[in-house]
Amino acid sequence: MSREREIFCDALALGTEGEREAWVREACGGDAALLEAVRSLLAAHGGVVPDFLEPAGDGGRGEALAEGPGSEVGRYRLLERIGEGGFGVVYLAEQREPVRRRVALKILKPGMDTRQVVSRFEVERQALALMDHPNIARVLDGGATGRGRPYFVMEWVRGKPLTDFCDGRAATTRERLELFLDVCAAIQHAHQKGVVHRDIKPSNVLVTDQDGRSVPTVIDFGIAKAIQGPITGREVLTHRHELLGTPAYMSPEQARLGDADIDTRTDIYSLGVLLYELLAGRTPFEAGTTSGPVYEALRRAVLERDPVKPSTRVRMLEEPERQELARRRGVEARHWSRGLRGDLDWIVMKAIEKDRGRRYESASALAQDIRRHLANEAVSAAAPTWTYRTGKFVRRHGTAVGVAAGVVVLLVATSLASLGLALRALEAEETTSAQLQTEQTAREQLERLLAQLQEARQRADDEARRARTEAAAAEAVTQFVTEDLFGLADPDREPEREVTLRAVMDRAAGRLPGGLEGQARVLASIHTVLGRVYLNLSEHVLAEAHLREAYALWRGEFGEGDERTVRALATLSGALEQGGQTTPALALAQEAAGRAKALLGEDHPVTLETRIRLAWNFYRLRRHEEAFATASEAWALAERAAAVPEVDAYPALHLLARREGTAGREEEGERWLRRGLRAHEERYGAHHLRTARARNNLGAYLYDYRRGWDEVESLYRESLATLVRLGGENHELTLTLRQNLALLYDATDRPDEALGHLLTMQVWRPQRHGLAPHLWRWLEAWRAREAATVEAARPRVRWRHRREPPPVGWTDAGFDDTAWEDGLPEGEGGWWLRGVWDGGGLEPGWAARISGLEEGEAFVHGHPLRWIGPGGAAKAPQWGVQVRATGFGEGPGREVLAIRGRWEAGGTPGIGVWRLPAGPAGGMPR
Repeated sequence: MSREREIFCDALALGTEGEREAWVREACGGDAALLEAVRSLLAAHGGVVPDFLEPAGDGGRGEALAEGPGSEVGRYRLLERIGEGGFGVVYLAEQREPVRRRVALKILKPGMDTRQVVSRFEVERQALALMDHPNIARVLDGGATGRGRPYFVMEWVRGKPLTDFCDGRAATTRERLELFLDVCAAIQHAHQKGVVHRDIKPSNVLVTDQDGRSVPTVIDFGIAKAIQGPITGREVLTHRHELLGTPAYMSPEQARLGDADIDTRTDIYSLGVLLYELLAGRTPFEAGTTSGPVYEALRRAVLERDPVKPSTRVRMLEEPERQELARRRGVEARHWSRGLRGDLDWIVMKAIEKDRGRRYESASALAQDIRRHLANEAVSAAAPTWTYRTGKFVRRHGTAVGVAAGVVVLLVATSLASLGLALRALEAEETTSAQLQTEQTAREQLERLLAQLQEARQRADDEARRARTEAAAAEAVTQFVTEDLFGLADPDREPEREVTLRAVMDRAAGRLPGGLEGQARVLASIHTVLGRVYLNLSEHVLAEAHLREAYALWRGEFGEGDERTVRALATLSGALEQGGQTTPALALAQEAAGRAKALLGEDHPVTLETRIRLAWNFYRLRRHEEAFATASEAWALAERAAAVPEVDAYPALHLLARREGTAGREEEGERWLRRGLRAHEERYGAHHLRTARARNNLGAYLYDYRRGWDEVESLYRESLATLVRLGGENHELTLTLRQNLALLYDATDRPDEALGHLLTMQVWRPQRHGLAPHLWRWLEAWRAREAATVEAARPRVRWRHRREPPPVGWTDAGFDDTAWEDGLPEGEGGWWLRGVWDGGGLEPGWAARISGLEEGEAFVHGHPLRWIGPGGAAKAPQWGVQVRATGFGEGPGREVLAIRGRWEAGGTPGIGVWRLPAGPAGGMPR
């Protein structure tokens, strides 16, 4: 780092312009050129603050952006510039289709579009896209501007920084802890995806009010991995020998210049600092408590000084400041410190341990201790022992302790020698054997003491080796995810093709890092990541293969009785269950449940998870009594374990509702499911995948017991809208919801609407659930109604037949607008077609009934039409030539479907053309 930039960064940490000017003058000494350069940097920096969305500064710096307010980027219209980071500019933008909403759009800065930076920008986008958590800002879209600079679109979070939000609401300690639990859940999700945040602080946790509850959202993920270069402002992200993160919140391993050994425990430390500030109103170390260059002083403090407990920090505040900060917490100043003593002090101090091996192992472990505190249960954190404090003192003052120990040993030896001479003089009458016995006893005591010391040292060495091994494993997994997995999404490697998640996964799975034959835990972690992602993609065979390998590796490394092995077994059981292998899944679930109970105890979350999996395996095998009994046990476990959120036990609640319905207590079962839906809405909000699943379950229950068609339809439609938006048409639950709606419409005599949903499912998953018989039946019902009233057919289908074969290079221009006939075609070679849409978000679908057709071709804008034959057989023939249908251009919604076929009767080739009348815009696939 250059001298002028070092002074510039230190000046930014100071509060007022006067303080900055005084510091800059002092630091520059008499160097006028240096002083002028630093002043220029400060002037250019303007009012930038260290947030993810930094307020936009002077637009004149560097090459001007081609985009600006009022310009168009893809389907987004830029409204205003709301922020700027080190390599991107963020705009508030308006999305116009398929929905209108405001979003945050981040574009790579001009001059930053080098191959390396563009690749890193894409890595950030891919990392963010993998996140699916209600407390993490989601990536919605991405692309490139007209000038080729990449951009991505995020949800716009209009919130306040966590500490400002809490202070503004005078939030109590309990309320602050409950918000912090959501932050821990978000960070835990990121860690499970292989992403380390590296810059957790209040301005990167924004809180909003949603449906009457406060919801924190973590932003700015992956920035430390997204670009290898300095970031404007106080966030210092640099190469070797420079700081990584925000000094007041960085961990000791971040503060060590050039130390690249960063893992998830770095985020645990930053979470601890954030919690410290939430509780005590100040961070453990601040610029005002140091001397000398600010950043260097903070760095040295993080590395060398032990922070005081939060309760002690509160007592150290000046009285006016303590009164004001207590008011912002809704507590009397004299009671504030007392409320932090004990559990909260030790939870915070464990999280910000300098030795990361003594920190919480995960964000969920930190959250679990906080839940224990809120439930008035014993926490795992405790005051450091006398031996631990002594050991830290010795490590800090090794030379002095060594000298003192030598003096003490010399004094003791001298005293013992004098005492021995005196004893021999006074007790000369004792026998030589008694003297020898005394010496032997002393020697044995000394040997036992030395053995105990050696054992303690060996334990410490073992713990250090274990910590180093775990850190190396975590770093290897992180490297695989960020470089091997996300690196495969580098646009420079395949610039002409869009890289899908499935394609990235397949290529990553085929190139596991070499040289890891002796690192079982690293390979096991990587196989677990791949298996879980494949499971989310409904690729059950690939998921099973990776999860089996992970289980074998954990078992070989740690044995059957280790928690990690039990977790792997439970995850494998779930994969088999979702893949339809219920019987083997049941055997694994029973084994996992037994081991979890014996190893971890009944109240452990893993034990609860295995019991729920076991219950659902019983249910899918129609062993309902065992399923209901196991679900009841799991629900009782969840109610006893205060650390387990109700939504995590929802699958057990769902089975209990089914039990009530089976027993004739339909209203009680309905109450169970409504309770579960409310818990999901409170936890995740109304528009979340898990909430949509709970809403569908309630609708299916009401459908089964005929408890109100209108509400069933409303529940299904709301869930479907959420699933199409978040999961897409090919998501398993989207298809399930379409099938549920089709069955509902069939039961309520609405076959047209039922047919529409089934046709859409045929487009996306033609092999699913044997839908063809339903399609055949509903197509016949539609034809009967159409044929009953000729007038009903006139506005819907128009037919034209042409005898001669089409010329080479046929287009619709070869057909004029004459000789059209209304109604359906007749004759042995006749066929008819059904096209469905409703203009309200329903995808179009197409089907035809054919009589006497030997071969044929049919496409709607490149989408093959499905033949529905007698008995419900459905297939998509293997046609050799695509005939594409296009519109005549006579008005919106007018489309053409072209079909070419050969009839058995006479074998005369012909072309049938259906022209559909004006319909809703976008009513057919493009």
